Amino acid sequence: MTKADLSRNLQLVISAALLPLAVVAGPSAALVLALMAAVSLLGSGTPWQIGIFRQSPLLLVGLASLAWAGATVLWSLSPQESLLRLAKLAWILAAAWILLRAEAAAVVPPPQALFRALVLGTVVAAVLVAVERASAGWFFEALGLRQAHPDPNIEATRVFKGIGVLLVVTWCLAPRLLARHGRTLCLAAMAALGGLALWAGSLSATLAFGAAGLAYLLSWVFGDRFLAVLRITVVSLVLLLPAAGLFRTAPFVDAVSAARSAGLAVPESGLHRAYIYDFVLERIWQRPLLGWGLEASSLLPGEETIIPALQRSLLPSHPHNAVLEIWVELGAIGAGLAAALLWLGLRGIEERITVRPERAAALASVTAFFAISMLSFSIWATWWLSTAVVAAFLVRALAAGHIAT
Repeated sequence: MTKADLSRNLQLVISAALLPLAVVAGPSAALVLALMAAVSLLGSGTPWQIGIFRQSPLLLVGLASLAWAGATVLWSLSPQESLLRLAKLAWILAAAWILLRAEAAAVVPPPQALFRALVLGTVVAAVLVAVERASAGWFFEALGLRQAHPDPNIEATRVFKGIGVLLVVTWCLAPRLLARHGRTLCLAAMAALGGLALWAGSLSATLAFGAAGLAYLLSWVFGDRFLAVLRITVVSLVLLLPAAGLFRTAPFVDAVSAARSAGLAVPESGLHRAYIYDFVLERIWQRPLLGWGLEASSLLPGEETIIPALQRSLLPSHPHNAVLEIWVELGAIGAGLAAALLWLGLRGIEERITVRPERAAALASVTAFFAISMLSFSIWATWWLSTAVVAAFLVRALAAGHIAT
């Protein structure tokens, strides 16, 4: 067996384990990314042999973003935390480039074998989510796979991380599922995924599934026109969202309060997020250009203030919104670089993925990741960024033969 064959076989095993690990262990995608990058190097040889250092606009903007994040350490509220996060972002960028260049060099499993491995992992992960939900966490704790958490809010939402990974990754399977088993089974499988997210109790995951499904459908119907609209919409949101704080003192709380007054059943978590967003908006406009420094969200002045109506702090750990988190920590410069990354990434999908099913799946995966990032996890979370990279790798690997060079 050659090193390339060994690499491909190991990637199959790792891919099959990705989703079950995500459900059981939560932040496991970072481990998966590291292992995939390592076995890709094993099969392809040294980095320069597969063009790792070949210049590309996406890589250059990624490096510029990393450099700017490093510069914010100089005025960060916690330089030590900023440097630690910077190191994690650097290795994710390096691993991502190695993995995607290895895919371009065809050091990947055959698409059909990769599809079967991922389907197996998806089925196992779905069963695990169902068991976790039905037993209210007792089953995993009884097996020693997870320990009970003293905070009931965290305990109730621990499976949501696995659901998030499941939603982002499984859209990659839709084109081959459609081609091999037809429209009925494909629709049934995706409906089951949406039902699982709804039953698990994650509102953000349910909304993300709906948004991803809509993106998949619109991409099929409108093709390039939808992708152009999506690209402009996403980039505009990244650049303009903080402008909401210029017109009202509490735009998000006011909007949620109005919705509640109109009879809409907005959960308490939604109201809490509205308070978080308004607080972060206020801090953004105190340092709009440079931001407060990488990883500074949890240290913003006033973040421990208790909201009387909820008896919760104004900002627990992070802003729960990727755009606001980037703005408050990296300022307008960081937001501009993030917008450039999104623009180039979506442009790459438009230029390289030319077959409609694969393109629709890629856009659905991007939409799921973006939607969840706007409502739940920290955008800097190593496991969450790793999920995006692994999904990008799987989209490209499963679409082998339909990727423009």
